[in-house]
Amino acid sequence: CTEVDGVPSGVTAGPVCDTAEVLCVGTPDIEIIKRVRDPATSNWVDANTPPGPTYPVGAVVEYQLEVCNIGTLDLVDVEVFDPDLNIPPTSIGALAVGQCVILEQGVGPVTGLDTTIPCSEQRQFENVAFADGFPIGGLDPVQDNDPANVICVPPELRVTKDGDPEDKAGDTVSYDVCAYNDSSTVALTACEATDTLPGVTLPAPFDLATGASFCWSYDYMIPADFPGTQVDNTATVECNVVGVDPASVAGSISASDDWTVPLFEMEG
Repeated sequence: CTEVDGVPSGVTAGPVCDTAEVLCVGTPDIEIIKRVRDPATSNWVDANTPPGPTYPVGAVVEYQLEVCNIGTLDLVDVEVFDPDLNIPPTSIGALAVGQCVILEQGVGPVTGLDTTIPCSEQRQFENVAFADGFPIGGLDPVQDNDPANVICVPPELRVTKDGDPEDKAGDTVSYDVCAYNDSSTVALTACEATDTLPGVTLPAPFDLATGASFCWSYDYMIPADFPGTQVDNTATVECNVVGVDPASVAGSISASDDWTVPLFEMEG
């Protein structure tokens, strides 16, 4: 207020006042954290930078979203969406100041968080989840986003077969077969061996951990009246890929190796 000067005689004047009001409504803010499950540890990790956890091609990748109100105003009409995972804008309701909501497949309204989209092929895959919400009081909406990375790798199976360098009809040929999992990250299971030689002894189904091998041996008696000049045969191993639906195209892998035994005739 200020005093007024120059008032005519006989007139009483008081101070002149002018007031202003400021309404402090707070600061709205929102945060989303996108995590992916690491199949090697089963832990959720915030894989913001490549490469991220390793998954086999064809596997279901599991994601988790955590949405928090980190501002000083309540938020309403909060939505999350993830275009790369085909997750449309999905409402998760309101978030009070300091409140967080964790979303997983089957936990909360968001679907599509467990998906084969990232590892539909061999690649490095990064995708981004978004969250937005409206502060009370009609202020502009707030938004945040967070990436997550995974790397998708194929399984690796190798088979070797060795045998005698040569034999003759009526002899017994000895064979050695080995199956190798050459991957350092993708395990194999329910491996089954087959062979084009009839009547040979094959191993029971076996597993191949990462970097592991499995070997077996057997004998084959060449019939005395064998019609050819060499014995050709192939050993094959087929395994299921751990972490991938065995009924899917990427759910199994096979590898083969062959061995030829030339036959010689006894002189005389």
